Amino acid sequence: MANKGQAALFIVIAVFLIVAIWMAALNPSRTSAPPLVADESDGDALIESTAQSCLKILTEREIHRLTRWGGFSERPTEPGAEIPSVDLRSEPPNNTATLETIQKSLSRRVGEQFPACVQESMPSRFQTSVGDAQSTITIQPQTVTALINAQVSATIGGRTFTRHEFSTRLNIPLYPLIETYLSIVQELASDPESTCISCLNDLAKKNRQKIEKIDTDPITTLFIITQEGIETEGYPLEFIFGANRGGQP
Repeated sequence: MANKGQAALFIVIAVFLIVAIWMAALNPSRTSAPPLVADESDGDALIESTAQSCLKILTEREIHRLTRWGGFSERPTEPGAEIPSVDLRSEPPNNTATLETIQKSLSRRVGEQFPACVQESMPSRFQTSVGDAQSTITIQPQTVTALINAQVSATIGGRTFTRHEFSTRLNIPLYPLIETYLSIVQELASDPESTCISCLNDLAKKNRQKIEKIDTDPITTLFIITQEGIETEGYPLEFIFGANRGGQP
């Protein structure tokens, strides 16, 4: 009888477990993990770190792009031209980038791409919105500072976190590259046919740079200024531009 009683007890327990499992399957929400809700400091910190990361990545990417296109953010429109060429036939030379135009180009390009970068980089569990971005890039002697003003909001679990201003600083000596570039243009403008290479090499040495000069055709010279020991996007930091002396190639 004892064995029969134990068997009956095991059967009851087994039936109970089967019913419990069946009920849990019909109502999975009782056994699933609760939604992850960040507290206020975590939400703000996540927006801050994501926005700063985007700002740094975009600024470095645009510096890499601009320095390889003669200080401009877009490729030249002339047929067959890959790199903008300074036109030495005019006074002052046409198609010359300046510190001001470079800062404006970087600011515009970074501001345009910032909202999409933040939205794509935020965790999918957040509902993220980014307003129009106003970016200011400042090129200093040994660094580049990026500031951006844009409303970034992230909502999760009925709570919304919002930040507006972000900044980052990159240790990229872009200013010395621009300084050497403008010195070369000034030297070419004074005498397109006779460039003081030794003068340029002295400046390059002071700025820890290397200058390469390539005559691509009888009237066009390609200059490559390389900043020693610095990389952007995994490549050496270089400022590349052409100089057109006029006439027929």
